[in-house]
Amino acid sequence: MLSMLFWVFFLALFDGRESFNFFNSKHNILELDDETFKSATASNPYVLVEFYAPWCKYCRNFAPEYEKTANLLQKSSLDILLTKIDVDKHADVAKAQDVKGYPTLKLYKYGQPAKYDGERDAGKIVQWIRDNL
Repeated sequence: MLSMLFWVFFLALFDGRESFNFFNSKHNILELDDETFKSATASNPYVLVEFYAPWCKYCRNFAPEYEKTANLLQKSSLDILLTKIDVDKHADVAKAQDVKGYPTLKLYKYGQPAKYDGERDAGKIVQWIRDNL
């Protein structure tokens, strides 16, 4: 229920913003920008963020696995906002979050980041999230 209220608030708050969009509504992965990153991590208890670069082959190879992660999270009872941010467009966010390589996954738990250093496997990512909530 809280997740739904957050989405309603979030969509109303940023309605009409050109930079705000679902780049993959099928998987409910939200594309963030500088402002929506701050809002999402401050307003939602649990936010998973993928920091990616469009030119990065590792990011492109990881994309289907991140979609699988989204599918697994949708089927679970975990209330996680799944997002990603293009570090080429939003380099200040990446720098402020100490992102040094791509793709980087971070789980923001009440605004506090934890970096995922495991295998790029949907099941292992979801298990790591469960272990860190």
